[in-house]
Amino acid sequence: MHFGIRTKGRAGVTRRNQIEALIPYLDRLDELTIHAFWELCNEHGWFDLRRNHFDKRLGTKYGRHYTNDDQIFASLDEMIKRKNLYWIDTWIDDFLKTGATPEHVMSIIGKWLAARKTLDAVKLAAIAVIHAGRRKDLDMLRVSIEPQSMVDAIISNTQFAVKRRSLQ
Repeated sequence: MHFGIRTKGRAGVTRRNQIEALIPYLDRLDELTIHAFWELCNEHGWFDLRRNHFDKRLGTKYGRHYTNDDQIFASLDEMIKRKNLYWIDTWIDDFLKTGATPEHVMSIIGKWLAARKTLDAVKLAAIAVIHAGRRKDLDMLRVSIEPQSMVDAIISNTQFAVKRRSLQ
């Protein structure tokens, strides 16, 4: 509140050096404040500042942070556990807001799928590819899982959707 973040009538933090001045004191800030500055860095595109000073200070209390593969994999596993496969669109959009590239996001999803090798994981990865993937990302879906006929049908539908919306 003192920094004017999301406070009506105040400009809040508008310059990078305002955050940099706080670096010596970050260990004294509570988790909610760290999270607010983490999001602020994302909003302003100060991704290197966020990675260097805020990522390692984040807890899991205030949401998904996409700071390491274990957290990311757990988040994807949770979507499957809760049967919320179509939340992957929002998940990807939020991930991209942290400065990640679509290529990086698809790479992470590909690693996760290769580690999980389940039909639900293929379904989730296919929805992700339809939402943000390119033609080259279709290869990640080619995993050997039974029943293979279902996997082939998912791949076929995903190919159609991706090729229909993209030229690449």
